[in-house]
Amino acid sequence: MSTHKRWILVLMCLLGAISCYIYGLPQGSVVFLGLGMLFEATFWVGVSRRRRKNTK
Repeated sequence: MSTHKRWILVLMCLLGAISCYIYGLPQGSVVFLGLGMLFEATFWVGVSRRRRKNTK
């Protein structure tokens, strides 16, 4: 996957997490809070993940 596409997906996960938190907190919905945590974890994994270098 290209770097550009990867960063777009990572930012979409962040926006999804923020959206779920905004909707879930006032409603008290555990489902949306859980989805927000899942999206946020995916964001942080995507940000901290290093690219592999081909050594062949």
